[in-house]
Order: sequence, then C-alpha cells, then structure tokens
Amino acid sequence: MAYILNSAGATVGYFFIGRRARMMNVRQGLPRFVLLRSVLLFVLVVAVQFVVSPTLLTGGILLLLGFVYAAYYILMLSLSMELIPSGRSGVFDVLVGLGAAAGSFLGPFLSQNLNYLPTFLIAGAVFLAAFIAIKLFS
Repeated sequence: MAYILNSAGATVGYFFIGRRARMMNVRQGLPRFVLLRSVLLFVLVVAVQFVVSPTLLTGGILLLLGFVYAAYYILMLSLSMELIPSGRSGVFDVLVGLGAAAGSFLGPFLSQNLNYLPTFLIAGAVFLAAFIAIKLFS
C-alpha cells in the first residue's frame, strides 16, 4: 500500500510539474523540494510513532513524498542539462540509475536490520544534508 500511495503521488507530481518546469526557477526550486522531502520524512516518523491512528495521515504523507520526489527529479534533470557539458549526460544518467539501484537494495536491507523508524530517520538526515550541501556549494 505504501508503494502504491508513493507511486500515485509521483505520477500526479510528474504531470503537475512537467507542465510548469519551464516557468520555474530550477536553482531556487530544487533546494526547496530537497528540504521538503527531508521534513516530510521526519513528519512521517513522528506520525507513525506518536499519532494514535496514523493510517490516514501516513497515507497523505506518502502521497506528498511521491509528489515531491517527482518534482525534485524533474528539476534535477533540468538543472543537470544546464550544467553537464554535451556528450556527458549519459554518465549522469548512469549515476542516477546506479543510485536508484543501490537505494532499492539498501533501503530494504536497512529496514530489515534496523527496523523502519531508523531507516526513515536516515533518509530524512541524508536529504537534510543534501539541502545543506546545496545551500553551501551553490
């Protein structure tokens, strides 16, 4: 169910952001979506741990996480096309694919060995560190 909700949010996000990507300022939008993804992951942890009946709330958060990921991905691709010299975009695509493949194995491994709570905390911390790195180095 979590995968379905996340994928539904991503699908809506691709359609929503895809039309508006040309009008958005990519350099300002990308850090916002990275920070929003980090905050949503921390809110998800709080909702699961402290809310009495978190089902509806976690479903909404998972939809938003998918939406934010889609927006982040489109903006990241747009920005990479501005920064990466012609002929090198294939390397970028390979690295994105390797990251997705490694993440699809690492996430379930951490969930099985650490439980879900630390896995979401780690993911939230990584996105927060990415936001800080973007702010410091851009």
